[in-house]
Amino acid sequence: LLSPASPQASGPVPAAPQPAPSFAEVLRLVQSGQEPPGVRRPQASPTGDTPTASRLPPPAKPWEGRPLEPALTRGPQHGSAHR
Repeated sequence: LLSPASPQASGPVPAAPQPAPSFAEVLRLVQSGQEPPGVRRPQASPTGDTPTASRLPPPAKPWEGRPLEPALTRGPQHGSAHR
């Protein structure tokens, strides 16, 4: 019988991830024109499509929104009144 931990039962064992390069190593690579390991470059480009109009109204400004709650506008309710 094969145990679940054996490589034959679960497929090849993945290699341990490489440790991240130090800042000095990355700097040396960039200065020499090389690309540091692990850099991903997205394949993004403009589509050329016509932009669509917004469907949501813009958010209300703080002074346009709902009125402030009474507790916030009147200050302390009880206690330390200045005399």
